[in-house]
Amino acid sequence: MANYGLKVSRVGYDVKTADPDELVFSSKYKTLRVKQQGSGTVTESGGRTVTIAHNLGYVPMFLVHGSGDTGFGASSSNYYINPYTPVITGGEYLRRQVRSYADSTNLYITLGNDFGWKYAGTEREENNYGFESDPGYNVGGCAVGRDDDNNWGSEDGALRFNGVAVSSSVYKAELAFYIDARLGSGDVKTVIYGIDEDDTNDFGSSPFGRDRTSNSNTETCDSGISAGDTWAVTVTSIFNEIVGRGGWSSGNNMGFLYIDNSTENQNDIYINHEDDGGFYESWSHLRWLTSNTLLNYKYTIFYNQIE
Repeated sequence: MANYGLKVSRVGYDVKTADPDELVFSSKYKTLRVKQQGSGTVTESGGRTVTIAHNLGYVPMFLVHGSGDTGFGASSSNYYINPYTPVITGGEYLRRQVRSYADSTNLYITLGNDFGWKYAGTEREENNYGFESDPGYNVGGCAVGRDDDNNWGSEDGALRFNGVAVSSSVYKAELAFYIDARLGSGDVKTVIYGIDEDDTNDFGSSPFGRDRTSNSNTETCDSGISAGDTWAVTVTSIFNEIVGRGGWSSGNNMGFLYIDNSTENQNDIYINHEDDGGFYESWSHLRWLTSNTLLNYKYTIFYNQIE
């Protein structure tokens, strides 16, 4: 049989006698042919997904490299081959993964819901929960709403989060209330304030007389949010007001007040500290994104079809 084809050897090797790993190219072996390459970012405002058109009409081979999850301590300058999943225990790891896939038209890069977020929890400490009603002040739980029928009257709640590791203003912050029990099916109306202190103490004594932030949120927990759900609201302006205080230091504790806002009778939400489980030290949590940019990526799409 005739000996034909094309070989190119690496510098310093005789192309006639070189082993396969000493070659730059050999027509004897299949070679990936690059169609397109590029780079970019995945953002929170962009929906945590990037769509890259290739329009080949078939599913091609591809390769995606992405930066790590800075919300989980990874460096944004290191790159990993997708799929990328942080090495953590428990089922929540899938919420921090990066995955990429292709169809006959596009390449997709998508992030899990928790990728990039940094968290602070209550650690289910009794004195990180408080509520005030007509009978007086209570610790160990947080409630907001109104319950006249059981002589509680208007209820105001408070949550405190340990070790908020941030030193400057952030792109976005969210406050989440895990609903252990719910009374009634109507709206629970509240105004949310931050406690305007550098490092607020626990709620062994009532926090409702402490200074409040000038920023606040008027929020409604509607009937579509049930017991067992986590009710999350955006509190970026409140968060940044506290972080912007002259005495704030990374790792300080931060507190929030839920003040009843004329909720109709027999409607409230409640959490007991002992039932507030969760991977991030509690289902009730405070979380923040330092930047809108979540992931830097580089990709290569090949003409070669996945066989």
